[in-house]
Amino acid sequence: MLPVRRAFPPRAAPLLRGRFTHSIARAVLCCRRCSSPFTVQSSRFHCTTARYCSTFTAANHHNSRSSGIHGGAEEGGADSAITTAALRAARDGPLKARCSEMRSELEELERIKNLCDAAAQRHLDRKMQQLFLLLLFQAVVLFDWTYVHFDWNLVEPITYLIGYSATWIAILWYGALQREFSYDTLRDMLREQQCERLYAQHKFDLAHYEKVKVEVDRLQRVLRSLEPL
Repeated sequence: MLPVRRAFPPRAAPLLRGRFTHSIARAVLCCRRCSSPFTVQSSRFHCTTARYCSTFTAANHHNSRSSGIHGGAEEGGADSAITTAALRAARDGPLKARCSEMRSELEELERIKNLCDAAAQRHLDRKMQQLFLLLLFQAVVLFDWTYVHFDWNLVEPITYLIGYSATWIAILWYGALQREFSYDTLRDMLREQQCERLYAQHKFDLAHYEKVKVEVDRLQRVLRSLEPL
């Protein structure tokens, strides 16, 4: 007795169409909610993340529908047209507007950061010049005490104490900062301290700057993924 084969209609297509419509609606709502000036800054990033997930889900659904995975040539063509139109609307509307807004904010933050970093570098250069002049003054004084006013018998213990003090300074430095004592670490510490003071003075939030930078990068990747539509 021959087995009877039954053709079952694909059940995944209606569910995916519903999920796609819901994803597009949620993405547009998130974009509109995030564009409000009264929205808290942290919630804007969460809404944007949800919009990315919705957009990627819609893009993946469009690619799978275009490749003919969910059978039905006529039905698939109609769904692909609707999907492409919705993705184009999301790309040309809220996504590009949001990307332009975040890019402007990032440019302003980068301008402030560059000004603070340049001022901190100039401050660091002045400090290192002062340190060089201090060491030069020490050498001149020791030379004068050794060969002009006094003799080596008096200056030798002084030079020994000055040289030995560097060991204690290195021990205290490592105990306080957990870093090796060198001119490079001294330069890094002075630069970081000056940058922190300038950031606080100009009300620049470094953590917020990093978040905006990541946000702009994600938006640009989403727009590039939707360019072929």
